[in-house]
Amino acid sequence: MRKYSISLSNSNWKNNLLDDYLKGSDFLKSFYQYEPKFENLIHAINDRNKFPIDRNLLVDVLLDQNKDALHSNGLAETIQSLISENTFTITTGHQLGIAGGPLFFIYKIITTIKLTKQLNDQYTSERFVPVFWMASEDHDFAEIASIRVFNNQLHWSLKDASGACGELSTDTLNELIEELKKINGNSSNANELNDILHSCYQSGLTLAEATRKFVYWIFGSYGVVVIDANDARLKKAFVATMRDELSNHSAHKKVSETSERLAQKYKPQVFPREVNLFYKDNNLRERIVDLEDGTYNIKNTDLFFSKDILFEMLDKYPERFSPNVIMRPLYQEKILPNIAYVGGAGEVAYWLQLKSLFEYHQVFYPMLINRNNALTISEKLLKKASSAGISEEEIFQDEQALIKLVLKRTVTDAFSTKENIDLVAHEFDTLATKATLVDASTEKYIQAERQKTINALENIEKKMLQAIKKKNQISLNVCKQITDEVFPNGHPQEREQSFIPFYLKEGSQGINYLFENFDPLSKEIVIVVTE
Repeated sequence: MRKYSISLSNSNWKNNLLDDYLKGSDFLKSFYQYEPKFENLIHAINDRNKFPIDRNLLVDVLLDQNKDALHSNGLAETIQSLISENTFTITTGHQLGIAGGPLFFIYKIITTIKLTKQLNDQYTSERFVPVFWMASEDHDFAEIASIRVFNNQLHWSLKDASGACGELSTDTLNELIEELKKINGNSSNANELNDILHSCYQSGLTLAEATRKFVYWIFGSYGVVVIDANDARLKKAFVATMRDELSNHSAHKKVSETSERLAQKYKPQVFPREVNLFYKDNNLRERIVDLEDGTYNIKNTDLFFSKDILFEMLDKYPERFSPNVIMRPLYQEKILPNIAYVGGAGEVAYWLQLKSLFEYHQVFYPMLINRNNALTISEKLLKKASSAGISEEEIFQDEQALIKLVLKRTVTDAFSTKENIDLVAHEFDTLATKATLVDASTEKYIQAERQKTINALENIEKKMLQAIKKKNQISLNVCKQITDEVFPNGHPQEREQSFIPFYLKEGSQGINYLFENFDPLSKEIVIVVTE
């Protein structure tokens, strides 16, 4: 393997808001607390303890949730370290996709682990722990129900996928996992991965339990800690905030005001509801709606609660209340000693809408860090690109742009008809000027002949281009191969392709290579070139 980098800002993977955020746009500075630079993390560290959390509660819950993994990789000691006021977390989170879902799932975690290592190396009087936050309460099954491996799109067939995805049983995943194992083959890396999949997605587990096992199989040796916030004990620490949300609709007010300001230049990523909480119980997760008559309805159900009953339920059964995308970041910072959150462009965008809500609730607002962007591509394909006249820096262009680039470098000036057309047009214009002095009625005829000649030259050019395309079909096929690799299904590879093909080729050494070569606060795309 080898790697090189190109600027994210100069690629077709660029997101305008993220690009401006990373460049320190003056317009965006009021929307966040810390500019994303390594030297600014010390300010987050110093500020974090001004916002205390219940560390004993956190450690007790983590020890309980991770009891099956405590015996390996020093996990118990890592969790116990969170008792100390000098221990902080760097967090990332994601939906519970099958085998992690798309590639950027592992990029998020690796970025988080690498940043933690850099901090531990730099600040020896503190300790930093990487945390993976499972989005176990998310109920958008359609977003996690498929996985793309090579050109295969596998789907999880499940008739009833209501409620929180983390509570779904893995029993119905057996068929998909078996199909996945067949695709993987029987190489040494495939056998290792198939063993992992078999162990993690065995029958009788919830999807959250399976995902926890999967993350530890891949990243346990790097010191990551997995947290499942779908826990009654943790939600007790969030009750006061949820009560305010039910009563005062503070998130709607604050986030709407911030979004209106942000919308002067960018399209907001999320839109707050009047109540930004779900009611969750018995395979149900539906929005809570304030009817403004002293009662609340659970959307799409016949459940109605008076305010007194709902608040009594909140105190007794906080696990029945689930934050949405607006409230989840607040919940995270209420229970973790976090100094930074690692996310993608969309996550950075919606966090930028939340700062005033954090200030209202007097909750610490962490540094927002863009996860590392990466592309994996084979040396063989890059050599084909080079033969077609496409440099390693140019592979992020779309297919049509690559085709134009190849043709431009193939077609010499001798093949161009532009100069001929300009010359013909000039000659006809000169002729028309002279002719009309003799007989004005000839102008219309001359202009018609002028256009006829130009059309003939343009048709010649089209035929020449067709001939050039045919002659250069191999190079043009390379353009498609590059596009299919960089933009499968029209999306960036990291958002579309599973990490499985990379693991089959490189195994655990590939994960370590990414860890060694990622730079968490860089503004570049890492291109990993495989054999």
